[in-house]
Amino acid sequence: MRIPFFQHLILACFVCLVLGMFSVSGARVLSPEESTLFLSNIIEKTMQENFWGIWRVRNFTKNTDRFYEVAFLQNHGFGWTNMSNESQMVVGIQDYRFVYNLEENTVDGVFPGFEIPFLPILEDNLTLFRENYLLEYQENQAFIVSRKTGETVRSFTLDFRGAFSGQVYYGSEGEALQEGRFIYRDYSPDYEQIAFFVDAMERCLEELDRISNDDHREEKILEPQSLPPGYQLARVFMIRGKDGKAFQSLYSDGMNYFSIFQSVYPRVSSSSRLGRTSLVRKDDNLTILVGERGGFMITLVGNLEPEEVSEIFSSMNLEGGT
Repeated sequence: MRIPFFQHLILACFVCLVLGMFSVSGARVLSPEESTLFLSNIIEKTMQENFWGIWRVRNFTKNTDRFYEVAFLQNHGFGWTNMSNESQMVVGIQDYRFVYNLEENTVDGVFPGFEIPFLPILEDNLTLFRENYLLEYQENQAFIVSRKTGETVRSFTLDFRGAFSGQVYYGSEGEALQEGRFIYRDYSPDYEQIAFFVDAMERCLEELDRISNDDHREEKILEPQSLPPGYQLARVFMIRGKDGKAFQSLYSDGMNYFSIFQSVYPRVSSSSRLGRTSLVRKDDNLTILVGERGGFMITLVGNLEPEEVSEIFSSMNLEGGT
């Protein structure tokens, strides 16, 4: 039996509507190219305007909440302060994090910044991210899936502007471990709300201009020969803190990181070629190893198992330098 033209048209429209409903309601795996464009667009929209807000961090394991006052200022960066310790601010500018003392108006430390809690990912990490992770998108929510394990490791949500609004971290069993989320955000803040952010950020920008960009290739920076799958050396920093200067080698798989801190100069005799481990400790999700390798004092910190951290330390090249 032939279907009349108008009935055929109605049936076709109904099928398209049903398929459209399924494509909207079901999560879709984005291609690597789509993931890059999608994440770049979120970063751009999140940083499109100045804003001030309150960010809540909820630890589901410990059943605790922490609250942060956050500001983003174009041509400056991000600044955030723990509302239970308002004497200190963290300022994120370019690749660095500054620890700013609000009581003394001084920069107490400068460290590499490998992520911003208020962005899904840093743009510099997109290439490595797409090699190791898949992105599933459903309406205003996205899920980050490990290519290695097939598990969802993180999810994030978008606000009505398409800007980043919060994220959840998951454990190996799929359980929610921690959530960070804006519970309030003002895109037209009064100057009084952000004045102290402006002052701190401008002082940190002055400090950024003084940071040495010396070439460290002639320095002896030890490199591990064994890395977890997907990890690569992202960058080597010269960091400054209250305990002096050190090198920090940052390794990443595009989303997760571990760091190797190394003393600038040997503190003990380098005649012994064997490494010495004095401490391996797991603190929540972080494993910390402290030891000596080739005369240099080493601290290795990362979201890895103690066995992985020990293997990385044991493989560090005593001959090489970067």
